Amino acid sequence: MLYRRLPILCLLIATCLLFAPHNSAQQSNGSSSQKQTGTITGHVINSAGEPLAGARVSAYQIQRDARPGSAIADNRGEFKIDGLAPGIYSVGASMPGYINPQSLSLGRESFPYYHPGDSATITLIKGGVITGTVTGADGPLVGLGVFAIRVRDGEGRKVTASLGRERHTDDRGVFRFYGLVPGAYTLCTARPRMGAILPSAYDNDAPTFYPSATRDTAAELEVREGDELTADIRYRGEPGHAISGRIAKANADGGAYVTEPAVSITDVRNSTELDNIGLSPGANLAFAFAGLPDGDYELAAGQYQPASGERWQSPPLRVSVHGADVTGLVLSLAPPAAIDGRLLVEIDPKLECGQREDSLARETMIWARRYEPQSKPGETKIEDRVSLSATNHVTFAIPDAKGSFSLANLPAGAYRIDPRGLAEGWYIRSISKGLTDSPAAKAAVAKDGIPVRNGEHVNGLTVTITEGAAQLRGRITTAEAQTLPPRPAIYLVPAEPNSAENVLRFYEARADGGAFNLNNVAPGNYWILARSFEETESFTTSRSIRHDAALRAKVLHEAESIRKTITLKPCEQLADFNLPYSPAKP
Repeated sequence: MLYRRLPILCLLIATCLLFAPHNSAQQSNGSSSQKQTGTITGHVINSAGEPLAGARVSAYQIQRDARPGSAIADNRGEFKIDGLAPGIYSVGASMPGYINPQSLSLGRESFPYYHPGDSATITLIKGGVITGTVTGADGPLVGLGVFAIRVRDGEGRKVTASLGRERHTDDRGVFRFYGLVPGAYTLCTARPRMGAILPSAYDNDAPTFYPSATRDTAAELEVREGDELTADIRYRGEPGHAISGRIAKANADGGAYVTEPAVSITDVRNSTELDNIGLSPGANLAFAFAGLPDGDYELAAGQYQPASGERWQSPPLRVSVHGADVTGLVLSLAPPAAIDGRLLVEIDPKLECGQREDSLARETMIWARRYEPQSKPGETKIEDRVSLSATNHVTFAIPDAKGSFSLANLPAGAYRIDPRGLAEGWYIRSISKGLTDSPAAKAAVAKDGIPVRNGEHVNGLTVTITEGAAQLRGRITTAEAQTLPPRPAIYLVPAEPNSAENVLRFYEARADGGAFNLNNVAPGNYWILARSFEETESFTTSRSIRHDAALRAKVLHEAESIRKTITLKPCEQLADFNLPYSPAKP
């Protein structure tokens, strides 16, 4: 019942990894003008750092019509994928008995990506196993759906967007999950979802959680790398309730739908999507969810429009179930919003550090993340409601050769723009709604983003990148008997007072073993310090110094008090920088 569909990006990449051919160079189906001479190299290792010979590695070009390149890791775990056109690539590896934990980042702005010429280190780990037997009053239950829901990651942090994997019990009532990523899981039994067409004996039953519990009292199972756990479930067999309704046609001309719409239902308490069903137009666009325990739920409908490429969505509908079915609901679809823009490249003829100038646009990602801004005095707040799953909606676009891009299918809300993947020697100078924006207006767009309503099409977004970026590589040093904080982060903040409101002058990087690398930095004077990496409750939305005003003010205040300064000149590459660790004052 708690099966959640993979994001489209995850599905595309997973498909490419599964069916990638064995030859190590692939020709693109895209434009013949792209020179396919690029190479991505690297190595595949296990969690102990040992090479994994025979692992298959594939590189898939994101948002381009190109077949994946692939290679097989040699006895040293090394691989080389050549014949790649300019662009941005996801790189993944597969091997029987192993899983790639990096795949959890796919579909979010933190997922790992590479350009031709880069080197990738891919770590595969042994997956975990949960197996057990489901029994009822009369013995083992056959053909019952069992779902594994990852609720915390391997470090114990809450996962709000977990995916539910499904298995069916066999003739002995036995189920088995394998290839599980480390973390905490709950198990749920309910009517089968995957491949289910005919009614089953469990369709109207409320879910049973391990060991024989309701959702409120469900026990968690801690899975570590390579673990095999046994978890038997005693089926409760308690009747649930139903929520039903229909989708109203939103087309003004009354035209027929050309694709099947879908309806999702989400548990409001923990924001977990419980089910997502496609509807047949011949069924009068009616939907029904059965086997629901008492609680609060959110329903939302969506439909893809092939002619326009738009994904229409309905405003979310909140429903409470208390001891009875809920019927007669109506969901109406509405068009999404979009933001069109362009990437403007400023070349300095006096400088020569900007790399990959010819392919710069196709190798830059323009990310947009929805957020809930605080209302300002006299400001009109966007009233279009969005579903729980769209609260922190994230999408990206890659500009074409002329720099044009479109951020499409946006739920209503405010979006911060975050360019990523810049080649060495380039930095983001400004983000604006137009070339004539004042410096204050540009700073506001970079800090607060762009608000959009359902169906609104915003034009004129301009992202300007400039040649002359500096690079800073170094290491955090500690005094005797001093230890670094867990998950340390390096913060680089502007020392000039007139730049304190320019979020594009704030930088951060994670330290790996004390070593750090800050790239694509605008020339100027900075304060620098190391602190614990601050996160939200969910590891998918770690705090960003550019997007979190409180964190930005806190870091800037501490940096000014420590007064560790650094001046970076245009195109400067500063290596072996020592940053003494100064703990925060209580």
